[in-house]
Amino acid sequence: MTILAISAVVVVALVVGLAIWLIPKRQVQRWRSAGVTDPEKLAKLGLEARGSITQAFGGLALVATLAITAYQVSETRRTSENTLRLSERAQLSQRFSQAVEQLDATDTEGRPAIDVRTGALFSLRELGLDSKDFADSAFFTVATYVANNYVRSRRRSHGCDPAQFRRPPPDIETALRFVIPAVSRELLAESGDRGIAGLEGAYLRGLGVNQLRLQGFDLSGIELQFAFLNEPDFQGSRLVGAKFRMACLRKADFRDANLRRAILVGADLQNAHLEGARLRDAKLEGADLRGAHLDGAILTNANMEGAKLFTSDLADADLSSEQSEQIQAIVEPE
Repeated sequence: MTILAISAVVVVALVVGLAIWLIPKRQVQRWRSAGVTDPEKLAKLGLEARGSITQAFGGLALVATLAITAYQVSETRRTSENTLRLSERAQLSQRFSQAVEQLDATDTEGRPAIDVRTGALFSLRELGLDSKDFADSAFFTVATYVANNYVRSRRRSHGCDPAQFRRPPPDIETALRFVIPAVSRELLAESGDRGIAGLEGAYLRGLGVNQLRLQGFDLSGIELQFAFLNEPDFQGSRLVGAKFRMACLRKADFRDANLRRAILVGADLQNAHLEGARLRDAKLEGADLRGAHLDGAILTNANMEGAKLFTSDLADADLSSEQSEQIQAIVEPE
């Protein structure tokens, strides 16, 4: 105990002692003034008064003891919880540091150790899911890894021919298909209309990943030219100035996406969902939009020279007279 606490205990003890001694004496004097003169009776009343006061102080002491005990238990629990949180955070920090170090792993010949790096990416995924505090760090680390380590295949894919499909290395595919979408769920609620940043401007030319899930992202300026992305999900994403030249985007979900000034020249957008998409000033020359859903799509000043649409889709497309002259209206086969 501190000196202050000991002093407080001594003062309280003196006050209690004086109260037990003086209060009964005052009461005896009052009873004597009231006409009680029998010494034996006065002594008995004094003893009873002193006993009552002692019991009262004893009860207060018991309550105080219980309160102090409860406070000490609460403080002990709080201290234990703080210690546990600090310990858990230290463990999470260690896991994060180890995973980041493994992202740079190489084999004995100095080449990237893809198996170790893939394992590190999955470790960051679990870390981001286990702790909201590390979700941001895990996400941006993986996004940066993709942007810095993606190397385009030397063989170029053309159109949506599965025979031309070129998958990226396992570490890049793992990051894009399993890690980034999973960790981003923790960040979507906080991003609002801004979108989740981290891959904006990334050079992913010729990327081949089926069913890529990047909804709600800020992907402004991303380069996905000649990419093979069957059924990707970009719903609600910000894709201002994104480059999709000659990309395979069949059944892509661009609902409510911001595609202002996006380059979709020659892209295959058959059966794509573009409801509510903002395509102002976009370049859609030669794009294949047959079967695309254009309800509510904003196509103001979009260049649609040579774009293909089924005549049955024209009713849903809000096209200017100039755009109507630019497109190739094709009768849908029965």
